[in-house]
Amino acid sequence: MQATHKVMVIDDNKDMLRVYERILTQEGFEVITAASGGECLARIETIVPDIFLMDVVLPDWNGIDLVRTIKENPTFAGSLFMLMSGLKTGFDDKINGLDAGAVDYLYRPVPNREVLAKVKSLVKVMDFQVSLENINRELNRRVAERTNELEERLKELRDSEEQHRTILETAMDGFMQVDTTGRILEVNETYCRMSGYGRQELLSMTVYDLEDAEDTAQNSARITKIIAQDEDRFVSRHRCKDGKIIDVEISVQFRPIDAGRYVAFIRDITGSRQLCQGTMV
Repeated sequence: MQATHKVMVIDDNKDMLRVYERILTQEGFEVITAASGGECLARIETIVPDIFLMDVVLPDWNGIDLVRTIKENPTFAGSLFMLMSGLKTGFDDKINGLDAGAVDYLYRPVPNREVLAKVKSLVKVMDFQVSLENINRELNRRVAERTNELEERLKELRDSEEQHRTILETAMDGFMQVDTTGRILEVNETYCRMSGYGRQELLSMTVYDLEDAEDTAQNSARITKIIAQDEDRFVSRHRCKDGKIIDVEISVQFRPIDAGRYVAFIRDITGSRQLCQGTMV
């Protein structure tokens, strides 16, 4: 039992106040007493009891109305109320008390041991509620913390992806991503300028539509080599949109994601090859 649990006893019978104060204090409760509804209201201006143990028939208040009045104050949202009466013992009295917000309504005479057991039971309920609230707060904190981490990570990924795209778009070499069937999945502006095709045109094509005079056997052998070595570099010839043939050096890597992807950087070496051939002549 926690010594911090406060029980307020409201009863105009001073003998009963002393009895309840004694048995509750012996069990480790902090007990506050009031002999009237007015005194109760005055005391709770500076004290927030965990449990109210209240007589229904008071000299200045009806205990049921007093419960309803106290519960209107959000300060006491977590407090529990138990009503007792030796006069108001009808079925309707009990229902009215429970409707007002009391968690129990006892008919007097009631043994002190039963009152004590009821109070202890309410404390367990309160402790369980507090435990649930603490767990809920901790879960909310962790969810918020994890959400912030994920949002930060997502922002980093977006920034990284944007930076990656900017680098590819401004690269001097052409860039292309191709699936295992040869279908072009991504291409940068440099290759668009190099080939004369628009981006959407290229995304509807395969690499075989671009290569000039490449036979099927050579393509198959090249793909097998790339998969085995994960990468390759070779020279090929691409046909531009206007029919012009350009010599290209292709550096390609195979990435085993999404059923396989080829990532290639393509450099136009037409000028250098022509210069080399002219020098040899």
